[in-house]
Amino acid sequence: MAKVSVKIDDLAKAVRLYELASAAKDEVAVEQGQWRSPVVSPLGFFGLCSFNMSEPMTVISEDEDFLTKVKSDVTLKAE
Repeated sequence: MAKVSVKIDDLAKAVRLYELASAAKDEVAVEQGQWRSPVVSPLGFFGLCSFNMSEPMTVISEDEDFLTKVKSDVTLKAE
């Protein structure tokens, strides 16, 4: 699985990442420290995003097209 680091420090970025993940062909998960969650439920995803907005989040997926979109998205500014 490939990984991309994204700092989700506001609601607009969280919503944009959720939009992209919802359209991905394969499973998408997010990881922050010891916490890892699949992006299937808006409640769980936004809860994890709001838990610690000061730390970057790792986005994990086998969908290369999705990860390319995350890297190139101007709202997300992936690292």
